[in-house]
Amino acid sequence: MVQPVTTLSASADKNGLQIGLFDDAEGLRAGLLGLSQTPGVGLQSLKKLYRTGFFLGLPSAPVEDLVERAVKVLSGASLEGVREALGNREKVMQRGRKVLGELRAAEIHVTFEHEKSFPRRLRDLAEPPLWIFYRGSLKAIWSRTAVALIGTRSPSDFGARLALNCGFHLATRGHVVLSGLARGIDQAAHEGCLEAGGITVAVLAQGLASDLSSTAKSLANEAVANEGAVVSEYLPFDPPNRSAFLRRNEIIAALARLVVPVEYPEVQSGTGATVRRAMAIKRPLAGISSSRFEGPASEATQRNLRSAGITVYDLHNGEAERFWTHVAKLVDAREAAENRRTLLGRRAEHFARLLAIEAKSRSMDPGEIDSFLDLLTKAVRRSIAGD
Repeated sequence: MVQPVTTLSASADKNGLQIGLFDDAEGLRAGLLGLSQTPGVGLQSLKKLYRTGFFLGLPSAPVEDLVERAVKVLSGASLEGVREALGNREKVMQRGRKVLGELRAAEIHVTFEHEKSFPRRLRDLAEPPLWIFYRGSLKAIWSRTAVALIGTRSPSDFGARLALNCGFHLATRGHVVLSGLARGIDQAAHEGCLEAGGITVAVLAQGLASDLSSTAKSLANEAVANEGAVVSEYLPFDPPNRSAFLRRNEIIAALARLVVPVEYPEVQSGTGATVRRAMAIKRPLAGISSSRFEGPASEATQRNLRSAGITVYDLHNGEAERFWTHVAKLVDAREAAENRRTLLGRRAEHFARLLAIEAKSRSMDPGEIDSFLDLLTKAVRRSIAGD
């Protein structure tokens, strides 16, 4: 008889992962990745198997016990694929270890729901992910300053500028910018954040080792290089599909401290669904607009937000400060201050490199450099006072 997962002989590794019939958390990773290469066994089948404790026993449990677990949750091609794989499970484990090594070489990692490294806020979802794959900084994924900027793939010029500017100003205030790396509002939000030298996290609707557009790939690489991250629930080589985008949007909402729908003229859209799911898990929402540049898309977005009871801040009608005060109340002030210091440090290093090039080209001696810096400081102060 199949034992429920809670009765398996288990202990916890240093990350809190439940270890059953093997003494190394690598077995879980290798088993999952190895079986994911089996024809007919996709993401949903792997999730079902995982919930039975199947992967805890995959390295060494009796094959009949594993088959019995699979029969309880699978049928058709998926079940046949698992049966065939269990005929040579050492090959499955070897294949999994090989894929795991390749992913690590590409700096792609995975954390499971039982591990301390798993983002706690994802557990607020009705159906939390059982694992997430990520590249980059777990600290950024865990951030208590994260603000999600979401919206249409086909924004108006104003909508794109609004997302870009909001991403930029969020970064300068020490917030992590969350979005989905899709063209339109998402990419504008990431670009604005990166332009400021800030930290951004992209949640994908496909595997981290699958193909991205050149623009998305460039933004993802820059995000990781800037202490941000790229995240996905999907298996590394999974291509995007329609349902994956809705799931991706749920994860964005769950990770965020605040969700800002920048532009979505249609209520029945991916962004509209994200708004509803954010409300379902009690994530705060806020809208932004500008009375100087309103157009049909912006007006429709404001109607959609207000009909959902969401406050819209006009950033060019004396409400910008109210918006930033609202954001500040929802995030961790200490982490935001730390992020601002990091950002200033990066800018200082960039400026120092430029100054060094200028000093070398002009053969400036130390005294001349000191004089130049003194003049520069005074000029900056005058400029600030003039504003």
